[in-house]
Amino acid sequence: MIKVIATLLRNSPDNIYLYDIKSRFLDDMILLSSASRENR
Repeated sequence: MIKVIATLLRNSPDNIYLYDIKSRFLDDMILLSSASRENR
């Protein structure tokens, strides 16, 4: 699921709203990986 979302974001035409969505997506991925014990 995460790979599908990342691919959609990567292939979407750039605009100011997409930049905000990409930023939030990356923030969420960082929080998710830092909360996981497997990634420590």
